[in-house]
Amino acid sequence: MSGAIGNGFGMMPTLMRTIDKLSAQNVSLTAQLSSGIAADSYAGFGADSSAAISLQPQLDTIDAWQTNISASQTNLSVAQNALSSISSMATSLQSALTGLQSVTSPAAVAALSSTATADLSELTSLLNTQSNGGYVFAGSASDQAPVTGTDLNLSSLVTGIAGAVAQVGTSGASAVESATLAAAAGNDAASPFSAPLSVSPSAAAALVPEVSVGSGLSVPAGMVATQGADIAPADTAATSTGSSIRDLIRVLATVKGLAGADSSTAQFSTLLADTSNLMPAINTALANQSGSLGAQQATLTAQSSSLSDMSDALNTQLNTVMDADPTTVRTQQVALQNQLTASYNLVADEKTLSLVDYI
Repeated sequence: MSGAIGNGFGMMPTLMRTIDKLSAQNVSLTAQLSSGIAADSYAGFGADSSAAISLQPQLDTIDAWQTNISASQTNLSVAQNALSSISSMATSLQSALTGLQSVTSPAAVAALSSTATADLSELTSLLNTQSNGGYVFAGSASDQAPVTGTDLNLSSLVTGIAGAVAQVGTSGASAVESATLAAAAGNDAASPFSAPLSVSPSAAAALVPEVSVGSGLSVPAGMVATQGADIAPADTAATSTGSSIRDLIRVLATVKGLAGADSSTAQFSTLLADTSNLMPAINTALANQSGSLGAQQATLTAQSSSLSDMSDALNTQLNTVMDADPTTVRTQQVALQNQLTASYNLVADEKTLSLVDYI
């Protein structure tokens, strides 16, 4: 028998190959129990490998859509907070203008002018709010600050409006209002906004970014500082730029300039009243824009929920293919280990060796 072993023939080589094969299977089964996965490669899934291969890219795509939604939700939340601060500013301005019409003393005018100056500085920062490395009110041009200067108070637009307001006693309220409206709506070199945003309100609205959230599905997510509706109706064109932010800047710049005007004239009172009357529409427009951002957030939340359901369903399918059944694997391992023991016993009998000696 020893000669047969040495020559590579007989029972021993067969037993050794069997033990090697059974040992490899035992290692595989142990790994399955440890990881809970039925194989360490797609090839190991046999007939189910094609299903596993097709499911994983779908899950990766869903993860990418969810990442888009998460980033957009963060940006929208930041934009919503900034817009809330702008709305609060506008609401306070409306109340102050109403109160100023009752008490137009130089001190009261100067105090409100100072408040408007501070508001313009704050508005600069709010419009240049950033999130995820981009400007939330810049639309698709998110790498460029919506307001180009460090402070709206230093812009040609604000200084020009304030200067015109200071001459209301001689120029007349109507002329001043026409000049300030044209200036606020302008997109020339005096515009305080970046070049991409120095466009018509409707063109600015087209810059609202869209995010891919599904197969062939993109939804708007954001707001552009200068967006709004076209100034088509004559009655609207007479009082508004078509953009609530531009209108608010116009009012703040007008109030800032009131400190340099003669508050005792009738033209001053007319300008003050007309300026105050602009505020309800501005506040309504800001509220509508906040509602629009809220609707975008709700849409993204609903889509995220749908994608989660899809991901769960696909993961269930994938787990059916990939997951190892512990009970089945353990049963297989016990049977395999019995075969290993029997094989070792045969080897021991063949060579008069114990299992311990062999190992």
